[in-house]
Amino acid sequence: MTRTFLPHVITDDSALGGAEIERSFRFNDNDNSHLSRTPSGAGNRKVWTWSGWVKRGNIGLSANATMLHAYDGSSSNRGVISFNTSDQLKVDQGGGSGSSKGQAVTTAKFRDISAWYHIVVLANYSDSTASDRVKVYVNGTQQTLTFNVAYTDENGQINGAFEHEIGAVESTNSIFDGYMAEIHFTDGYNYDASYFGYTEQQTGIWRHKKVTGITYGTNGFYLDFSDNSSITNICLDKSGNGNNFSPDNCNTEDSMIDTPTNNFATMTPLHGYGGLSQGNLRFNTYNDSSGPRSTQATIALPKSGKWYWEARYQESGTGTITTKYFGLSQLQNTNGYLTAPYVYYDRTHIKNGNNSEDITHGQDWYNGVGVPAILGCAINVDNNTVSFYHNNTLQGTITLPTLTTLQEYFFTWANTSGGSSSSLNDTFNFGADSTFQGQVSRGNNTDANGIGDFKYAPPSGHLALCSK
Repeated sequence: MTRTFLPHVITDDSALGGAEIERSFRFNDNDNSHLSRTPSGAGNRKVWTWSGWVKRGNIGLSANATMLHAYDGSSSNRGVISFNTSDQLKVDQGGGSGSSKGQAVTTAKFRDISAWYHIVVLANYSDSTASDRVKVYVNGTQQTLTFNVAYTDENGQINGAFEHEIGAVESTNSIFDGYMAEIHFTDGYNYDASYFGYTEQQTGIWRHKKVTGITYGTNGFYLDFSDNSSITNICLDKSGNGNNFSPDNCNTEDSMIDTPTNNFATMTPLHGYGGLSQGNLRFNTYNDSSGPRSTQATIALPKSGKWYWEARYQESGTGTITTKYFGLSQLQNTNGYLTAPYVYYDRTHIKNGNNSEDITHGQDWYNGVGVPAILGCAINVDNNTVSFYHNNTLQGTITLPTLTTLQEYFFTWANTSGGSSSSLNDTFNFGADSTFQGQVSRGNNTDANGIGDFKYAPPSGHLALCSK
C-alpha cells in the first residue's frame, strides 16, 4: 500500500534527542564480508526507505561498493544502492522481467575516507512525477540526481521475496569496504533524513538522533550492531520484526567502536598506497621494489594535550623490507612518499629529522626479529616529547620539534625499498580495536577519559585520537 510522505519538522526540543551510536560494523572487501537475508514473502516493492551511516575504506574501485543489493536471479537487472566506480551514489530500481528499469546517480562524489556520511534513500515508484520516484539525502541535504534510466511505475527488486545482501552483490562481487552503522529499512513507508538526524545548532554539523515515530512494516529492519557477544548477535534486527541477517566472512572483531558519534583515526589510502585493508587499519601487501612507500593517519595530532596510539608489526611471508619507520611527519599533499618520518622509531634508532637527537635502542621489531611486536607512541605536545614502546616497554623519549601554527603532524608508517611481493601484516590501532583484527586478545584498556580500546594502558593523561 502506498503511503503519503510527510516531512518531519525538527524543533529545538526534538533536536535534543541526539543519541550516541555504540558500534559500527566493519566490511573488508578482501574477505568478501557481507550480511544476507531472504524474506519469506515480498513486501512493498515500490515504496521503501533505507537509512545508514557509512565510513568508506577503499575508494576509486574497479567495481561498485554495495550497501544494499536484491536480485531474483532471473535477469541482469538488480536493485542496488551503491557507490559507483566514480564514487557517486547510485540507486538501481532493477527489474524482474529482464527489462531495463530506473537508475540514478548523484552529481556529487563521496571520497572523504576520514568522515562518516549519513545516507537516506527514499523510493516511491508510484509517484506521478518520474524524477521524484527516488530521492537521496546525504548528511541531511537532498542530492541532485542524474537519471541514466527513468524510473518506472513498477515493482523494483528491493523488498522482493529473494536474497538481500548488505555489503556485496551475489556474495563475491562489488564488495563494500569500510564501516556501516545504524541501518534502518522501512517497508511501505517513506521517511526523509530529518527522522534520523539533525543539524547541531552550535556547529552546523549533521548529527545522529534518537529515531522515533517510524513504522518498519513487515520486511523492515534495524541493525545497530551493538551486541558483540557473538557474530550472530551482532546481526540481530532491533526493529521488533525479528528480520535478522546472517553474516558471511565476518567475525566478532568486525563490531567496532568507531562510529558517527565518535570517529576514530584510520590510515589513509589517498597517497597512492594501495595496500590498506580492514577499514584502513591494516597494511598487508607490498609489491613495489622501486622506492619508498608511506601512509598517514586521517586525523592530525592536536596542538596541545597528550595522545597515544599503537601498531602491530609482523612480516607474514616472502620478501624483506630494508627499513620500517614508525613516527610522525607533516601531511603529504601529493602522491609522493616519505623516505622516513620526521620523528621516528626504527629497528635500531629513535631520531628526529635534523639528527639533533639520536637514541640507540636494543630492540629490533621487523624482518623476523622481535616480532610480532606491538609498538606504542605516546606524545606530550605540551612539553614536546615523544615516547616509543615495544610490547609496553619504553624504548626511549625524544624531543618533538615545534611546528608553526600552519603546520601539523600526522602519524606516519613508512619504509624504504623492499623486495617485490613482500607480504606484510602491519596493523594500526588508534583506540577502536585492541585485537588488531582478531590477531591478539582484547586489551580492554581505555584512555584518560575512559574512551577507546587499547592493548596496553596508555600512559597517564594520554587520550585516543578520535573526535571526542
